[in-house]
Amino acid sequence: MPATLEDARRIAMELTRDDRLQLAEELAATSYDARWLASWRAEVNRRAADLESGEDPGLTPDEFWSDDIA
Repeated sequence: MPATLEDARRIAMELTRDDRLQLAEELAATSYDARWLASWRAEVNRRAADLESGEDPGLTPDEFWSDDIA
């Protein structure tokens, strides 16, 4: 009998956090063009670097949860 989504979910949840993250990235990569995925990863890395350096201060919790869209 083939594995079900529930079987896969149960097994995946037994993995370490890092292994689940790697699995999620690999699964996501199967759904997107490799060039798009590479450019999105570069953008995520750029934004993370801006936050870590303080160049982008990010949002306060109030700003994040606000209904105001800037």
